Amino acid sequence: MEISIIVPVYNVAGYLPGCLESICRQCTAQMELLLIDDGSTDESGKICDRYQAAYAFVRVIHQPNRGVSAARNAGIRAAVGRYLLFIDADDQIADGACRVFLDTLQKSPADLYFLKAEKQYPGGKKIPLADIKMLSKACADQTKVFQYFSRYGFAGGCWDKLVKRDLICGHGIYFEEGVRSEDLAWSLRCILAAGSYRCIGVDYYTYLQMRTGSATSVFTLQGAAQLHHAIVQGIRLAGQADGRIRNYIYGMMAYEAEILLLYYGKLCRKDRRKLKDRVQSVCWLLKYRDHKRAGVIRLMVRSLGMEAASLLLANIYGWREAVYCMGRYHYAVWYL
Repeated sequence: MEISIIVPVYNVAGYLPGCLESICRQCTAQMELLLIDDGSTDESGKICDRYQAAYAFVRVIHQPNRGVSAARNAGIRAAVGRYLLFIDADDQIADGACRVFLDTLQKSPADLYFLKAEKQYPGGKKIPLADIKMLSKACADQTKVFQYFSRYGFAGGCWDKLVKRDLICGHGIYFEEGVRSEDLAWSLRCILAAGSYRCIGVDYYTYLQMRTGSATSVFTLQGAAQLHHAIVQGIRLAGQADGRIRNYIYGMMAYEAEILLLYYGKLCRKDRRKLKDRVQSVCWLLKYRDHKRAGVIRLMVRSLGMEAASLLLANIYGWREAVYCMGRYHYAVWYL
């Protein structure tokens, strides 16, 4: 078994068939699909069971609701494939990608593969999460990998990476349970533990943005606090690294701090007061990111103060999202 695909499932009945069809039509005998039903209260669990009855490579695990991290961890423990691939139940993958993955595993083995993924907005706008050609050049050396993510932003999701299972289990790299932004520290730990990297440039993953009910479409105090927690975890991991890599990880966390500032600006005044000290405590990271946008944000924070800068960022973000949803994205501001 080469690849175990792990899909955590919770109350996504409207999206789940599309996700599973995109996977099942390209699965081979060298792959298995693990569906972890995390206590769904809609038809999601029954949909999983129907696919298990229809396809020999599908296995379903039903468990009480414990959150997406617990579901992914259950998948890791049940998997038998040499490599693990994580897919969210409300997203889809491109036709033919899995065949390319299998071929690449044979021809160019590595501990960790970075995959081609893009965000898709309701208006049709698509934005790649990484420049695969540039990242591919960086994959020759671990320091260069961290340098790339420090400068251009770290896509901390687990769904754009194909990771050797022995690496994950051997280093105990499981998802922290009970929090959001859980895959940020997980991805960082995988990259730190890996000894070799490759990029697979075939079209693969579509990450749907602004889906109603999605955790990433709602700005809450708890979500912002948990993003801060993920940044703190990244800072701790940086402290275990040497010299240049440590500073590059700080740069990666600076990217997350920029997102936290934006997130903070979207909250109501009452919630901002509760979170202010925590946001302020990670602003020192901003100096570690060598990017034009980071320089602008540093200048905004220094000249306007954190509060005003975050509100301005939130307004820019809201305008950009509206433009993308209308499909008129060529008028979007250069900042985002």
